Amino acid sequence: MNKCPVNCVVSSWSANATCSKSCGAGVQTTFRTVTVQPAFGGAVCPSLQYSSECNTQRCPTDCVVSAWAAWSDCSSECGGGSKTRVRRTVQSQSYGGAHCPILVQTSSCNTAPCPIDCKMNAWTAWTSCSVSCGQGSQSRTRTVSVAAAHGGEACKPTSESIVCQLQPCPIDSQLSAWSTYTMCTKACGGGSKTRTRSVTGSMSHGGISCGTLTGTASCNNHACPVDCTPVDCVTSSWNQWGLCTKACATGSRARDRVVTKSSACNGQLCPSLRETQTCNTELFSINCECPCGLPGHRAPSPVALE
Repeated sequence: MNKCPVNCVVSSWSANATCSKSCGAGVQTTFRTVTVQPAFGGAVCPSLQYSSECNTQRCPTDCVVSAWAAWSDCSSECGGGSKTRVRRTVQSQSYGGAHCPILVQTSSCNTAPCPIDCKMNAWTAWTSCSVSCGQGSQSRTRTVSVAAAHGGEACKPTSESIVCQLQPCPIDSQLSAWSTYTMCTKACGGGSKTRTRSVTGSMSHGGISCGTLTGTASCNNHACPVDCTPVDCVTSSWNQWGLCTKACATGSRARDRVVTKSSACNGQLCPSLRETQTCNTELFSINCECPCGLPGHRAPSPVALE
């Protein structure tokens, strides 16, 4: 007796398997098993595995950028400027990938203050000369309008002066000191005495001329005694002449004598007790040089004084 054919029997498909890719077209496969093997010419088993495409959407592409380039030069040498650096996109973002970061970066630079050079106002007018004649000075000034700062160029002087030369100053006549008074012309009953002075420097450039060279004063104004015997003045001999007042060029020298007996009762009065005369009038060359830079002092000639 022939046996009946037994067809193949399979189970249900398994649950969906995980896709082999999360994006970009993957594959997922399901399986089933044979529960009854075919026999006696029954139907063979169908396919036990089924594969299908999954996650066919494109994968996200993140943006990719290059390294930063070098910083640019600062936009200012001082006082605060800016510099920049850039990078480029190597791969663009797509399909929901990460966006590109910033491609340009800016930073401050050279923040130190800029040097400030000094600036000066204009000069004032020159002042009047400091003297009305001869050599003086005059000056002018200026002020600082902008002070130097942060290593800028320093200020120049704010004042300056120059020499001013006017007409020569007037020189008045120069007189020596008064000599001592002479003896009184009378011993009593009212007499007079005199004194003198000499010109030591002449006037020039409009100076004042010499004053009086002789002065007179009254003396011995008391009454003469009655019945007194007149006594004449007696003097000593002259002393030797003194040294000349100048070593060369014309000078003067003097000699003195003293009273050995005074006059009385209107006797003969004493004569002059000092006598002067010029000296070195012709003994020396006028071209000789003055020692010590003193006016009128020149090197003496070998000729001796009298």
